[in-house]
Formats: sequence, C-alpha cells, structure tokens
Amino acid sequence: MLNVGQSLDGLAPAHRATVVAEAAGAVDAVMLASFAGGIPAPWPRPLADAVLDMARFVGKEQFPGPGLYELVRAAALGLPPDRADDLTKVASYKDELRPALTDAVETIRLRARIHEAFAAVPRLPA
Repeated sequence: MLNVGQSLDGLAPAHRATVVAEAAGAVDAVMLASFAGGIPAPWPRPLADAVLDMARFVGKEQFPGPGLYELVRAAALGLPPDRADDLTKVASYKDELRPALTDAVETIRLRARIHEAFAAVPRLPA
C-alpha cells in the first residue's frame, strides 16, 4: 500500500504544492488539510484557492464536519497574509465567524499585521 504523504514528502515544496492543488478535488477535506499543512507558507495561489474552495464547499452547513476546521487551521498558517479576508469568509456561517475558528482567523490577521509592519520599515541603503 502506498503512503501518499510519504510520497509527497519526497517532492520539493513547489512541486508538492502543485500536486496537492491538482488533487484537491479527489481527496477529502481532512486529508487536503493534512497535505496542505505540510507545505511551507506562503502557499502559491493555486493551492490557496483549492484549500479555500474546499473549505467553502464543506462549510455550507451550519454544523460542518471536521474538514472545515482542519482546513481553516491549516490555511491560517499557510495562506499568504493578504488572504485573511478570504479565510474569514469561509470560517463564517451567515456572516458570523464560527467561535471555534476565532483563533485561526486571529492568527492570519496577526500575520497580516506583522507583514504590514515590516513592509513599512524603510530599507537600508545598499
């Protein structure tokens, strides 16, 4: 039997991101979260979009399964910080943030503030 996770570990991170993004529709949400969580941040756009799309799909119900929570937690660490608003939307139900996902959303918001702070620091002359 093939351990897909071990096979992915043998790939360079950029290739791993491509494979996971392309396979997103063929795996369940928990597995996608696990695979995506092993890819260094910031995720490339195709992977970020695939994770957000899956989270949006599994989060349609008022009481979603564990896949939504795993995807949002992985995305809070892997998404580029400028995607914080996108993550907030998929972590919400009827425009209200799900309480169990508050910490994950605060994580990406903090990452966004840190990136903004560093971007505002003047560059040293070369």
